[in-house]
Amino acid sequence: MKKVVLIFGASSGIGLACAKIFLEKGYQVVNCSRQSAPDEQIENYQVDVTNTATIDTAIQEIKTAYSRIDIMLYSSGTSMAAPIDKVMQTDYEYLFDVNVNGAIYAVKKVVPIMKKNGGGQIVLISSLASVAPIPYDPYYCASKAAINAFVVALATEIDRFNISISNVLPGGVKTNFSFERKIYKDEDANLKRASQSLFFQEQNGMSAESVARKVYKTAIAKKPPLLVVPGLKNKLIYISCKLLPLRLLKQMSKVVFKIKK
Repeated sequence: MKKVVLIFGASSGIGLACAKIFLEKGYQVVNCSRQSAPDEQIENYQVDVTNTATIDTAIQEIKTAYSRIDIMLYSSGTSMAAPIDKVMQTDYEYLFDVNVNGAIYAVKKVVPIMKKNGGGQIVLISSLASVAPIPYDPYYCASKAAINAFVVALATEIDRFNISISNVLPGGVKTNFSFERKIYKDEDANLKRASQSLFFQEQNGMSAESVARKVYKTAIAKKPPLLVVPGLKNKLIYISCKLLPLRLLKQMSKVVFKIKK
């Protein structure tokens, strides 16, 4: 029987790239997302991660069909750019529902299945933004930092059940994610400069396939690391962000994102 990998968000971007690699390696790939994955070999379940009832239904049907989930990947995510004094509560609550609450709930539902089957591996897609500040999108940064903390803390709890959990932190990745970001219309010129800078970094960044290869290696490792940063450049940025004084990190962020007085 094929091993089963469940991917939240395999309809596009990094999630789809991961799905293709697992298909090539002989896994049964199951996708949970609002849109179906564009590959007939992938089994699709329509799920809105902000609606826990749809996750419940999908997980139950997958459990009935396969009796197991060997690997779970959570690649669903959203981002936006908005001034703090203009941002709508519904927008940042939605962002946290997708990036954080959906991920936690998915893990909550999958862990019992993995326990029953003697173990499994969970990989969540975080972001370098969890440590590298992005002006006008502190919401995304905070959501990914929350995922980092969640993974590190949860790892100790589930390790005794032979369940591993890891977090992959890509930097800029060239996908349609850049085009789907909600950007507020505002007179603040810094908002436009920061958004354009981020778009450029992403569209000139790593390919989704490169990140997916790192995700795959993490997912099948016997003892995967808790946090994984793909790419040498991103590793250097990660280390710098962890070591630099916060005042200097703030100044660097201003330069990178062209923030002016």
